[in-house]
Amino acid sequence: MNDSAPIRLVHGIQPLPSMIAVLVCAALMVALYQALFPRPARWPLVALALVLGGGLTFFLTLLLTPTGQRLGEIHDLWSALRIVVLTVGLPEEAVKGLAALIALLALRLAGRAPTPAEAFQAALFAALGFALVENALYAKAFAEVSLLIALGRGFIASFIHSLMMMIQGTFLARLVASGWRRWDL
Repeated sequence: MNDSAPIRLVHGIQPLPSMIAVLVCAALMVALYQALFPRPARWPLVALALVLGGGLTFFLTLLLTPTGQRLGEIHDLWSALRIVVLTVGLPEEAVKGLAALIALLALRLAGRAPTPAEAFQAALFAALGFALVENALYAKAFAEVSLLIALGRGFIASFIHSLMMMIQGTFLARLVASGWRRWDL
């Protein structure tokens, strides 16, 4: 045995299995959403919504990092509700909605007008892109139980983010159905 080599103790699961678990969960959710619709979304839209959902989420985490310090300002239920809704909830939903809208606009500008069903589905895939990045960050933050976090959040959080985006997906579907004229829906 080499005495100069440091002994390395490994606690918890290595990050690679956790990242694979996050990706597998996201892929299964994409397959589920594609199978649920009689006319699945076109794969370029799926990929673009996923990438934009994840990419914009990454930038959101860079912007919201200082707000993590605001958690110390929570002293009662009202302050907790105010901080969580205004500094976490609303920005998250805005980022997912923006990702879906940009994906739809890109498809439209490419001359491949999205259908109302695809507009709804774009919202779901943007939510999955968001959840993929968020789940990977949670798995990294909780290294000792990263695989459990990756699998649990991989399905539960992905589904919940998708449920929340169904509201915006309905709006986007109506917007596309109106010929992109009715923003007030």
